[in-house]
Amino acid sequence: MSKKRKQTKQTEYERRKIEEARRQNLYVKRLFTLLKYLGFGDAIPYFDKSLLKLLSCTRPLLLRMDTSGVKYLDGNYKSFIQHEFYYLMGRHKVPFSEQEGDTRMISCADYFELWMPLTFQLGIAMNKPSERAGQERLLNVFKAHGTVIVSDREKERFTDEFNRLFDRMNDQYSSCLTLQLYQLCNPCIHLIWITKLQFEQYKNRLGHIAWLASRPPNWIWGTDRKGERRRLYRVGFPLGARDDIYWHSARIPNNPYILMDPDRRYEIYMQEHAVVRMFERLDGVAPQVINTYMNLSFIEWDVDWYKGSLLIAFKLFNQKVGYFFADFTKERRIVIRTFYFITYDHTPEGEMLSSYAGLKALDKKYLCIDRLSTFLASDFDRGSKLATLFREAGCAHLLNRDALRRGIDSEAKLTSVSNEFIEKYLSTLDMKA
Repeated sequence: MSKKRKQTKQTEYERRKIEEARRQNLYVKRLFTLLKYLGFGDAIPYFDKSLLKLLSCTRPLLLRMDTSGVKYLDGNYKSFIQHEFYYLMGRHKVPFSEQEGDTRMISCADYFELWMPLTFQLGIAMNKPSERAGQERLLNVFKAHGTVIVSDREKERFTDEFNRLFDRMNDQYSSCLTLQLYQLCNPCIHLIWITKLQFEQYKNRLGHIAWLASRPPNWIWGTDRKGERRRLYRVGFPLGARDDIYWHSARIPNNPYILMDPDRRYEIYMQEHAVVRMFERLDGVAPQVINTYMNLSFIEWDVDWYKGSLLIAFKLFNQKVGYFFADFTKERRIVIRTFYFITYDHTPEGEMLSSYAGLKALDKKYLCIDRLSTFLASDFDRGSKLATLFREAGCAHLLNRDALRRGIDSEAKLTSVSNEFIEKYLSTLDMKA
């Protein structure tokens, strides 16, 4: 029994060592790839094994979350947040240098996991002469290529340019984290924000630590347009690292009512019905993308009056795809009632489609042009009569398929329709007319 137990322990130890070696090899490969891209490939021969192992073992954590203040986040959801955040950090890049004409870019992930730990390590005055000599060789290679990292080795001071890059990266980090919160935070139902964000040491690593918090929706009783009692949810969203959710209020432009103060900000509420319709009519788009642009719709606040009601524009990747439909109530609140896809009859573009082509609500439903997924799946000919019709009606951006598909849900089942099918149907409407 003792032999078997000893053999099992040894096997587990070996597996752990193999996994550590695999991770270190991946880290070293990433580091050398970055150095080659930045033009520092001639520094690679000066890296010794001890430095590479040290960098791999002490690389910063991109994000460590304290979710004790969040009630509805389980372990799986926490892992999902970190995975999505790492993806964002890999995509968002900033200029590596302030030098004019320098086109090099570096992502937040590469900076905090690779470049920052390397340069910090080179800025520390080592005791062993061999280690100090290795540091000097690497610093001289970087300096020969116009990148000076350390201004005073003895006092461990970094150059102003290095510090400015660090500040830019921290700003970009905060922007990525705020964007991640927008993906998670529906401004009416799921409210989550950062109470504190700081860069500090955790065990043997430096890293960003974010304290997250959540709260139940803020709602009041109200009535819908039929007079039935409904919950009205207050619209709010995070604005970075702060102590609470920002509860949104806004001015109303082009005010048709004399008694209303044009400079006053009015609280915004939303019926849950509007949230449900938004996800239904923007089908095919990932929920986190919809949440992000829902938050941005309230921040941008592109709103105007239309036939006595407020239409709040909803854009995906700068392409207008619909409107929140709202009333100004006698309690002096802006209450969002529902969400209309841009081709719906109650929108300016939808009514022009009806006027130009004779399309009624049931016709649009039959042709499947009352939902976004059709435009994500269908490759409409931009030179066709259909494209001309959409341009004249003011919704040609629905044909910008490549832009809209950036937010597509990989698990969504999309059904396409053809130009010929729609144009044939439109011709039958012409004959009836």
